[in-house]
Parts: sequence; C-alpha cells; structure tokens
Amino acid sequence: MKKMILYLFSILLILCVGAILFINLHPAFGGKQTKEQKETYRHLDNYVDGKFVNAITTSMFTRSSDSASVFNNSSTNAKDRNPAAEIQVSTIDWNKIKSEKDSLTWLGHSAFLISIDNKKILLIDPQIGETVILDSDLHLTDSLWWDF
Repeated sequence: MKKMILYLFSILLILCVGAILFINLHPAFGGKQTKEQKETYRHLDNYVDGKFVNAITTSMFTRSSDSASVFNNSSTNAKDRNPAAEIQVSTIDWNKIKSEKDSLTWLGHSAFLISIDNKKILLIDPQIGETVILDSDLHLTDSLWWDF
C-alpha cells in the first residue's frame, strides 16, 4: 500500500513539475522582454511600474451576486432586447473581393474576410471554431491563404 501511494505521489509530482516547466519555458506563454521592448513599453501610458494596466476599471464578475445579476438580465424579457427595426443584410460583392483592390468584408460576429495584395485571409474568432492555436511559432505562410 505504501509503495502504491509513493508511486502515485511520484507521478503527481512529475506531472506538476512538467506542467510548471512547460508553462514557464514554452514560447506560447511569453518570454523574456528585450531591453528594446522594455524601453518601448516604458513610454506607454498603460505601462505602470513594470506592468500593463487597463485603461478603465474592469469588473471581473467574481462574486456570486454578479453571476446571478448577469443571468437575471439575460433571461428576463426586458425591453430593448430586440432591435427596433429589421437589421439590413447585405449580399457579399464577390467581384469586389476578387478584384485586386484591398478590402475588408465583415461576415458577422467576429468573422472577417480580408483581401490584401490580391490574397484572401479568412479571420474567425477562435472560440467559435474547434481549436485554439497556442503555438507562438505559427507564422502566416502560403498554406494559410485561400483563393476564392
């Protein structure tokens, strides 16, 4: 029984150390700032005492009463929850997108189609998709461009 507990403790310790090392060493979670970056940051208005601060006070909704209030506001039939008039829906001008002129097309919510230098880039909110890219080594290459 003592051996089993020792093995479980060892495995748990190895997993914890591995997770800590991964978070502290993997480039996706940040890295050391260069002297040039520190100097640039020092001149920014929202960089105070070596840390970035929000420009306005941001509530974190950490109290249970906050959660209850948000739930109540989203589940009641409050007025002004629906638009006063029908929202206009425009059709996409594919000729404009296919042209060589740069353009930005909003597809709704947080999805955009950008046309730059005759290349098409589809930007989608990562929370809507199945995966979130955490790899900071990912760079835009030809494989990430689409032709329409």
